[in-house]
Amino acid sequence: MIVQHRTTVTGWMAVLTLAVASSVAGASSPRPSGNDARHRTGEVVRDWNDIARSQPFGNPLRLARILAVMHAAQHDAVNGAQPRYQTYVSTLHDLGADAEAAAAAAAHEVLVAFFPANHLTLDDRLAESLSTVPDGHAEDAGVVLGSAVADLILDARADDGYSTVDPFNPTPGPGVWEPTPPAFAPMLEAQFHNVTPFTLRDRAQFLPDPPPPLTSERY
Repeated sequence: MIVQHRTTVTGWMAVLTLAVASSVAGASSPRPSGNDARHRTGEVVRDWNDIARSQPFGNPLRLARILAVMHAAQHDAVNGAQPRYQTYVSTLHDLGADAEAAAAAAAHEVLVAFFPANHLTLDDRLAESLSTVPDGHAEDAGVVLGSAVADLILDARADDGYSTVDPFNPTPGPGVWEPTPPAFAPMLEAQFHNVTPFTLRDRAQFLPDPPPPLTSERY
């Protein structure tokens, strides 16, 4: 049974992928002993990272957001099965769920949301992931938990500013970005600066110093 609990968030994303991988490796339900079984358990996060990177994501900035959403979902799903770290959004947990199944199902749910045309292929990849998990209640509960957590993450990031229309048309001049040859393409994902940070308080929290004046000796 999935239940909810309260938690806080204080900068966990810096170690997100490592936290998910270590949680899955050490927190899933009992499975066959041996190095191969332990290896498969820890690989689920990396497997789905590779699956995500194989999708038609378009450009690296879009991929970065997709991966962040997917790994946040896996992190919260795994910690819903075996609490070890602070969660990003979810308060759901089911201690009877298999953590590996939860991680795979969470990743699958996120990628299907971003790439609905590929859902059949993604369904096959989920089946492959679950083939290493013993059949039974823990596996089923893990899938339910992972899918539910992923939906929470997707809802939390649905209006995060990525879809904001923000054309970049500055007045040309020294020090101002402008298209370059050979394509003279517009700025890639110009609206990305509107995206709500995943862990920073705001986008200006760690700004670098400005460049030196164009007329200065240092420049």
